Amino acid sequence: EETERLRGMFDQAPGFMAMLVGPSHVFALANEAYSELVGYRDVLGKPAGDALPEAHEQGFIALLDRLYASGEAYAGTSVPFTSAATAASPSRERFLDFVYQPVRDESGAVFGIFVQGTDVTDRLLAEQGLRASEVTFRTLAQAMPNQVWASPADGSLDWFNERVYEYIGAAPGELDGGAWTSAVHPDEIGGAVAAWTRSIATGDTYETEFRIRRADGVYRWHLVRALPVRGEDGKVVRWVGTNTDIEHQKEAERALEQQVSARTAERDRMWHLATDMMVVADAGGRIVTVNPAFSKLLGWAEDAVAGTPFLDLVNDDDREDTAAALEKAVRGDASFRVENRYRRSDGGYNYLAWTGTRDQDFIHAIGRDVTAEREAAEAIRRTELALQQSQKMETI
Repeated sequence: EETERLRGMFDQAPGFMAMLVGPSHVFALANEAYSELVGYRDVLGKPAGDALPEAHEQGFIALLDRLYASGEAYAGTSVPFTSAATAASPSRERFLDFVYQPVRDESGAVFGIFVQGTDVTDRLLAEQGLRASEVTFRTLAQAMPNQVWASPADGSLDWFNERVYEYIGAAPGELDGGAWTSAVHPDEIGGAVAAWTRSIATGDTYETEFRIRRADGVYRWHLVRALPVRGEDGKVVRWVGTNTDIEHQKEAERALEQQVSARTAERDRMWHLATDMMVVADAGGRIVTVNPAFSKLLGWAEDAVAGTPFLDLVNDDDREDTAAALEKAVRGDASFRVENRYRRSDGGYNYLAWTGTRDQDFIHAIGRDVTAEREAAEAIRRTELALQQSQKMETI
């Protein structure tokens, strides 16, 4: 029973195993994995050189002879073995890790050699493919005009292309590990390292902006981005990153900010110095803010009218026309023009001519006081009426 259990374990072992006895290395035992390796040939009871002629041609039998004579063990790593074609299997080259272990009898004499090993072809091909991919990546990275770098999963940078060394003025190896931070502007080191630490911990894409010192000591802004390379199990095995010079974009942004600041300052000056009233209302027609000219003319402080519906200060007789104009603005159809009597804080009214339009969020209106014009027009109208009446009387 013990022998049968051992034989079952022997046959089911994932690695190949065989027992060769005698100076001619006759197969006494061979498990299923060994049988698969040699194309399911019937090797039991046969000398290894006769059962596997290709093993003799490839030097394995000569090695067995030496070990049988010396009694020394032998370990081979990634050793190529090409099996002959059989009815059950085509010829193929495999790579093997194996051990030849001489077996001695009670007197200490070698009577056989135990063979045990593993087919590492898939692993070796994967390693070769990985090395080929690494060579291809480095070749492409060296040919790129961008700065390219790489890091293992732990985030300790270990490779940079020539563009990085040329830009920073460093020699290979001087930026490895965490030494790359020596080229980062002191004001941005903390943020750059913190973002990199988070990406290493989470596996998320690394993307940030910071200034990198050029060889002449000048700092320029760069967009720094790194993507994780994941293995079949989804775990990060490597990082590949690039540094892209964005100094010109930053200069354009600064110029635009200056223009915006200048325009904002100019707008603020116009807002405060304008003699015409300016009102900003929301889409519902409620006053958001008014300029100083509004308060000066009508007597309403800004905080007193903020949130008040625009129509609440319009004379009842003019409210319908004003509401129609505001409705056009709310719909975004066009700018509007309307005249109305607008209530002062003392209860009186001023005639105002409004022009307004709407942007995405607010209604903007400019009001001009036309009270004097209306009064002058009314005086002229009354004078004309009096003149007409005088002419009628003269005619009579």
